[in-house]
Amino acid sequence: MCTSGIKMKYCRYLTVLLLSSWGCQLTPPPQYLYYLHCEPVLAADDRYYVDPTDSSVVWSQEGLQVKVRPVNDAVLNAEFGVDATNPYTLGQWQNEAGFTPPLHTVFHVTIINRTRERVEMDLTQVALRLDNGYRSYAADGPWDGPRGRTDYERKRYRTKETGAADGPWDHGYPFSYKYVYPHRGDSDGKSRLRTQDRSRVFTRSALLREKPVRKGQKHDGMVAFPPLPADVRSFALEVNDFILAFDSNEVGYGNPVETTDMVFHFEVDHGVMLVNRSRSSAQRALEKGIGQ
Repeated sequence: MCTSGIKMKYCRYLTVLLLSSWGCQLTPPPQYLYYLHCEPVLAADDRYYVDPTDSSVVWSQEGLQVKVRPVNDAVLNAEFGVDATNPYTLGQWQNEAGFTPPLHTVFHVTIINRTRERVEMDLTQVALRLDNGYRSYAADGPWDGPRGRTDYERKRYRTKETGAADGPWDHGYPFSYKYVYPHRGDSDGKSRLRTQDRSRVFTRSALLREKPVRKGQKHDGMVAFPPLPADVRSFALEVNDFILAFDSNEVGYGNPVETTDMVFHFEVDHGVMLVNRSRSSAQRALEKGIGQ
């Protein structure tokens, strides 16, 4: 009797362990969502103001305007899609932590020239100055890769619920600019791999270098930098040596004779937030057809 009682207790103990193990395996891992919100900080300068139509920061002087607006991944995916041709985001790809990290820090820049003969933004003189002391450079500036150039230590993202740096690490995405996928078979019957290059969309949508803007014209496009480190809470887009005048008005000729500097300040709230996987009892009832 004692032996059978011990066996029964042992079997119950094993059953509890197995059920606990199955429960842990069935529990889905936490899923994070990256968020980004930028707030303009105007300099003590009458040339800067916020455009109420799109919340962009505007530098304006004598009929010349330069507008800067940060763009998050949701807007970029809506405009360029979530497939491999989008040069600014990772689309639907997720890292080991279960969320899609940012591939770039992107700004939409617009240059409106109403009065000057010819102006130009030199992207080699554009930098993103971070509050941690680092500078990032544009993907079409003095770069060493298609995502631009930067040099900083990886940090943990702050979670929106706690505000503490206890989230997953920043980065963790594939360092790749080209995607390869199977293509139709050739005459020898073998299937080839075709490269889908993001740079074609990038070239069409980016603010291009050596693109003078003549009087009465407008030029706009995206300017992309490496993603923000997890601990950054503010940054400034520095536009140095913006060309206001040349010694010749012929496109492709002449040297800059008048330049100016611009600085666009932003506070940024970014990090990760937990996605609530639980469903309410009302939602579960509707799924089962109860309460209709």
